[in-house]
Amino acid sequence: MVRWNRWAQIAAGFAVGIATLLWATETATPQLQQARIASNQTEESATEIAKVAPISGQVQVHLYNNMGAEIILEAPGYTLPTLLKPGKEITIQNLPTPATLKISRVDGGLIKVQPVTPKSSNILDVAINEASPLSDDSGTLQIQKNGQVLLNP
Repeated sequence: MVRWNRWAQIAAGFAVGIATLLWATETATPQLQQARIASNQTEESATEIAKVAPISGQVQVHLYNNMGAEIILEAPGYTLPTLLKPGKEITIQNLPTPATLKISRVDGGLIKVQPVTPKSSNILDVAINEASPLSDDSGTLQIQKNGQVLLNP
């Protein structure tokens, strides 16, 4: 009799576990769907602005700050946030692809990221300019594994 009670307890515990798992899956599904929708919208809103030829899966990014304002650059997971003064330039070397490069003004103003004719096929040259209030504010570059460069607003 004791053995049957133990099996009944195990079965009951198993049933509760399955019910909890099903409940968690049902409640998480709308959140997962929203995350998928947001991810798709981000990809759809990205604009291809350039193409770079990775060498051994790495690229160089040369940035020019053409504004009168300081900017912060960061390639999350690869570089720390870096301050770039007005009129200065910087090169990020050996950046593994795929990579994201975040660019923002210290003063919170609008920026426009524009590719410049490259000196080499594996170097992405980018000019950072002031954006007018009516133009798109852009500040996130995504460099895909195949070298496609996308700009997200």
